[in-house]
Amino acid sequence: MSLTKIQENTIESYAKWAMRSDNTARVMAPTEKYALRFAEKHGLSLPDLFQKLESAGLLLPITHFALSQLSAEKTHGDNENLVDEYLRRRGWRETLAGRQALQAMRDARLSVFEVLGGKDSISLTVRDLMGDATPITVSTPHVRYIELLHQGLAGRLANLNGVITFILTPLTIPVEYLSVMTDAWQKLSEDERTDDQLGTIIVSEFLESLWAQADEGE
Repeated sequence: MSLTKIQENTIESYAKWAMRSDNTARVMAPTEKYALRFAEKHGLSLPDLFQKLESAGLLLPITHFALSQLSAEKTHGDNENLVDEYLRRRGWRETLAGRQALQAMRDARLSVFEVLGGKDSISLTVRDLMGDATPITVSTPHVRYIELLHQGLAGRLANLNGVITFILTPLTIPVEYLSVMTDAWQKLSEDERTDDQLGTIIVSEFLESLWAQADEGE
């Protein structure tokens, strides 16, 4: 949200590369994994769920969330981290600032944040619900605080040259769902507290909030 134009362009180029047809299966794998809990709970097949989400214009935010998860996934065996692969193949095309933004996205930690306050088009004050509860000031020059009243944010914060900002747009979740997520997280053992588990919790509650809003609109 406070990235420079060059950094925004770099991340956009990376996202387009990551979403190419030859990478589709790799990006869709976590998307399907995170949505499965919700689909099973509501008796939906994944194709039916994705069709409903796509029709409502809501599949892209979840896919971008899955991409942010892939971007931070550690290298295991022959499965190279997606950001590292991009930098190896195309990093020479990017500026130093652009490469730093991608590396920050790779290294940023996933969490859920409660919005405590803010200044329109300047910053938000948030509290990390899965970590240190000390309030954090996040640079958000393109965001109006009023639009995030009674909302939580699920995503990754990065420190870019001393400025804390979200890398990729976080998912916006009504505040009443935050306690459900923190309770589910607290019930997990230390060994179970992985990015995959947290991603599943986040997407499940994000979809629950959308379903509730749809029911209210009927």
